[in-house]
Amino acid sequence: MSDPLARTSPALQRLRRLSRRREARATERVMLVDGPVLVDESLRSDLRVTAVFADEDLDPATGVLQRARAASIEVATVRSGDLARVLDLVTPRGVVAVVEQPTHRLADVLAESVRQRRPVVVAVELQDPGNAGTLVRVAEAAGAVGVVLTTGSVDPWNPKAVRAAAGSSLRLPVVAGVSVDDVLVGLAAAGLGLLATSAAGSSFPEDSELGGSFALCIGNEAHGLDHEVLRAADGLVTIPMAGGVESLNAGVAAAVVLFEAARQRRAVPGSGVVRGPVGSVGHEVGDVADGDEAGGARGGA
Repeated sequence: MSDPLARTSPALQRLRRLSRRREARATERVMLVDGPVLVDESLRSDLRVTAVFADEDLDPATGVLQRARAASIEVATVRSGDLARVLDLVTPRGVVAVVEQPTHRLADVLAESVRQRRPVVVAVELQDPGNAGTLVRVAEAAGAVGVVLTTGSVDPWNPKAVRAAAGSSLRLPVVAGVSVDDVLVGLAAAGLGLLATSAAGSSFPEDSELGGSFALCIGNEAHGLDHEVLRAADGLVTIPMAGGVESLNAGVAAAVVLFEAARQRRAVPGSGVVRGPVGSVGHEVGDVADGDEAGGARGGA
């Protein structure tokens, strides 16, 4: 292995910026992927890996390092403990790669939802990177075609979000930085119905028609979905909860609805949901009262 980089080296300073600053990642259009498993998956993907940093304690014969060198990718050695100082991560896993961000268009993801008759997830102003990554992982596991994070949401290429996605963000289309208005226009153009999570006044997932294409809207962890989004929705869904529990995080709430959708697809292959009058997503929709809470962390988000 090469001599370890000095802590003040330009390469480690760049790594620090990419780990901690969204604008730095956006400017270079890259993300950081950490751990042997995810770095190895990145190397096997169609995404371009530009650099790999490995802890000096990591065996040079480790498969992921050999694969990187075989692909003529620079592998820099870092002194033990320096990755923990540089990266905005708890317990770095010995190796990190700089990988290009996948690029996907909103219109293409929505069209794929229609084509495959499967849901797409829309997260509105989601703030926690762990929740965002979990949401992407859940969406892939449940068979959704992609995830859209609106303007004001956390960066899905934040290292914590990438780690929480556990490889799903390398495979599942993720679109970020799209305004809610543009999402609504895109849904109308694609003919997709919008199903929004709400604390009350709506049907349960198992009573809703979820067997085809639709957009599942999940709100902010603290405030849920605002009333403009709720009024624009074609239907509302509430996750019933026992005891004194008032809220679920975004990933858990999405999992409940998306896996119910997957169950319905298995039960009735080919069933679908298309845009139409309010309630057309397969359940009755009550009026949204001014005091209702909705969305990501409350009442099913």
